[in-house]
Amino acid sequence: MGFAPIKNRLKFHFTRHDLWALRTAIRLPLTAVCLPLMIAFFWVFLPVSMLVFLGAVTGGSLGLAADKIILPMIAVLLCVTLVGVIRAIGWFFEWYFIAAGLMLGRTGMAKQKLKKLRQQLTRLDLDYLTSQSVKQ
Repeated sequence: MGFAPIKNRLKFHFTRHDLWALRTAIRLPLTAVCLPLMIAFFWVFLPVSMLVFLGAVTGGSLGLAADKIILPMIAVLLCVTLVGVIRAIGWFFEWYFIAAGLMLGRTGMAKQKLKKLRQQLTRLDLDYLTSQSVKQ
């Protein structure tokens, strides 16, 4: 069995959401820049600020226990978040440049991305269907 079917299904849903977001951005170009900024806020700033807040609150009230247990856990979580941010930075800037182009009336990058997403969605759908038929 393994993790591959779950990974493909997650990729399928992520790609389908990207396709929906791109179509919406093409229809409403002035709101296109909101998507990458909202995702940056909810997936990067919010978790990091919550971890820093948790460290500040527990660091003062727990004393030695915080130094030995909680603060190292927060440091590990911050490192994991940083790795996630580094991996997602290419995706973020690609979306940001597409959004900026749409706001300026340029649709070339958006149409290329739309074509790429449709191809990826078709490939992922076929991969998922073939993995389901092999399993049965």
